[in-house]
Amino acid sequence: MKKYIGIPILIYLIIYISIQYWSFPKKLKFAAKKNQHILVYIDSFSQSAKEEMRRSAVPASIKLAQGILESQHGKSELAKKACNHFGIKCGKNWDGLRYSVVSNEWEVEKKRMIPRLGCFRAYDSVSDCYRAHSDFLRNGDRYKALFNIMPGDYRSWAYGLQKAGYATDPKYAEKLISLIERFQLYKYDSAFPIPTIIY
Repeated sequence: MKKYIGIPILIYLIIYISIQYWSFPKKLKFAAKKNQHILVYIDSFSQSAKEEMRRSAVPASIKLAQGILESQHGKSELAKKACNHFGIKCGKNWDGLRYSVVSNEWEVEKKRMIPRLGCFRAYDSVSDCYRAHSDFLRNGDRYKALFNIMPGDYRSWAYGLQKAGYATDPKYAEKLISLIERFQLYKYDSAFPIPTIIY
């Protein structure tokens, strides 16, 4: 009897391993394509990130990592239609252009991401968005503590953003740090001297 029970399990394992074996090249190809898109994004916006770091003291590594994550490396609907690469919502005081789109928000009670329709800021260009993101962090009371952190300390910046409530994802800081280290975004933080006071 045990012999017959083992046969279906063995067949299942053979089928499962075969599927994994044949799909592995496709997974590698998809990962390589995604990496290529991210590298193109970095190449396109690293200069803007460095300039904004010099102007506002927001680390270029953090700005690039947030841009990659929030905009799906420039491929999200919000990025394409509203030039919003940082998922900045309208808020009470926003009187500029708006764009409504469904985004995933962390639901504490359900312990998972839930899609919700939200109002987001819209910009005329990506460069406007990069500048607005710096000002959003620099001028917001919620993020003031971040500017007491050394600009090169991207880990503390990432955890500081999460603690301040920039995003609802409980793994937000980890995702930013992973992107920064995987694509060596920290190298852009030392490109310019950081002024002590900027307004």
